[in-house]
Amino acid sequence: MTVTGPGPPAAQRPSGRPGLRLSAVLPFLRGRERISLLAGCGMLAIIVIAAVAAPVICRYTPTTLNPLASLQPPSAAHYFGTDQFGRDIFARTAYSARIDLIIAFSLVTTAFVIGTTVGVMAGWAGGGLDSTVMRVIDVALAFPFLVLVICIVGLRGPGLLSLYLAVSVVSWIFYARLVRAEVRNIRHSEYMLAAEASDFSTLRVLGRHLLPNVIIQPLVYASSDLVYALLLGASVSYLGLGIQPPTPEWGQMIQDGSTFIGAQWWLSFFPGVAIVLTAVAFSLIGDGLATIAREGSG
Repeated sequence: MTVTGPGPPAAQRPSGRPGLRLSAVLPFLRGRERISLLAGCGMLAIIVIAAVAAPVICRYTPTTLNPLASLQPPSAAHYFGTDQFGRDIFARTAYSARIDLIIAFSLVTTAFVIGTTVGVMAGWAGGGLDSTVMRVIDVALAFPFLVLVICIVGLRGPGLLSLYLAVSVVSWIFYARLVRAEVRNIRHSEYMLAAEASDFSTLRVLGRHLLPNVIIQPLVYASSDLVYALLLGASVSYLGLGIQPPTPEWGQMIQDGSTFIGAQWWLSFFPGVAIVLTAVAFSLIGDGLATIAREGSG
C-alpha cells in the first residue's frame, strides 16, 4: 500500500545554507561593530535630514546674489561665510547634499540592479552566456574606470544625465563579476539541487533560494561603492564636466573656491568637509554590513 503524505523536508524547505536574514544577525553585533553601524547610519541620517530640510534651516537660497556681502568670513549672519558673488555657503552646502546624495545613490542602485541581474543570469545559465559576459567584463576592466567615464561625458557633453549614463555603462561589471562568482559557488550545492528537485519554477528557485544567499556580498560592496560614487560625482563636477552652475554641487564649490584658497579658506573648506563626513558615514555603514556578512556566513 502506498502511503501519501508531505514530501521530504528537503524538497519543501531546502537546507544546508539558509538565506541570510539581517534581523537574525543584528542582535549579535556588539562593541565596535555595532557602534560603527549605528554611527554611520546616524551621520547619514543627519546629512539626509539637512538636505531635505534645507529650505527650512537656511536663511538664504543657494543662488541668491549679494555683491555687497561677497567673500565674507563665517559669522552669525552667514554661518559658513559667502563666496565671491555673495552667495551663502551654508545654503549652497546644504542644497548640494541633495544633488550629491542623489548622484551617489542613483549610480550605485543602477549598477547594483543591472550587475546583479546579469551576474545571476550568467552564473546560473553558464555556457555561451557566461563566456560572453565574462569577455565583456574583461574588456571593460582593461580601461581605467575614471578615464573611461570622463571620455564618455566629454563626448556627450557635461551634465547630470551624461554622468549617469557614463557611469552606468561600465559600473555594473563589478557587481556582475561578484554575483556571478557567488552563483557559481552555490549553483550545485545540496540545498540548491533540492530546490530544483522540488518542481519549483526557475523564477522561484532564483528569487527565493538563490538570491538571498548571494545578495549580501553585493550589498556590502554597494555600501563601499557609495563612497566612490560620491567622490566620482564630485571629481567630475570639479573638472567642469558634471553639474553645471548655478546649481550648487560640492565638487563644483571646491573648484570655485580654489582660486581664493589662500585667503578665503571657507569657500572650499566646508563643501570639502561635507564630502568627507558623507564618505565616512558610508564607510562606517559598509563596515557594519561586512560584519553582518561574516556573522551570517559563520
